[in-house]
Amino acid sequence: MKQIGVSIFLMSIALLSGCDFGYHPNNYTYHAQVAVTISKDSLHRSVRFLPPPQSLHLPGKIYTYGQILLVVDRLTGVHIFDNADPHNPTSLGFIAVPGCNDIAVKNTSLYIDNAIDLVTINLADVRAPIVSSRVQDIFPPLEPPQSNYYYPVVSNIDFTKQVIIGWKDTITHYNN
Repeated sequence: MKQIGVSIFLMSIALLSGCDFGYHPNNYTYHAQVAVTISKDSLHRSVRFLPPPQSLHLPGKIYTYGQILLVVDRLTGVHIFDNADPHNPTSLGFIAVPGCNDIAVKNTSLYIDNAIDLVTINLADVRAPIVSSRVQDIFPPLEPPQSNYYYPVVSNIDFTKQVIIGWKDTITHYNN
């Protein structure tokens, strides 16, 4: 009986030694979040109203302002909807705001983060919102998304000239 157990054990080792479990000491695959950047000058010109409706990609915070519904599309901007009929909101347009995560509204002013800057947009005419002010360099750089499977990659960024406006998923293969 003891010999049968030993035989099965040795046969198992022989079979498993030929298996490939995906580990190759000279071949690695890394999942990373790579910083997406633009120049500070481009950031200061980046907020603009796009009248044609845009698709929602990463919906975030939702804010109501009278009969207007504002929906943050994380890291890209804010969608504006006429919500007079809550069962059928109508898209009025999109305010492109790279690096946007959060908004607040007071009176007719929409306050929005434009990566590291705070931008105020006048909503007196929601069909033609305009930037009324900008406070530069008030927020820290955007942090990478939290994950146990990704490594943030921030390389060769001159933060005096460039701004992180988002993060891009990448897969990098390294062969030694």
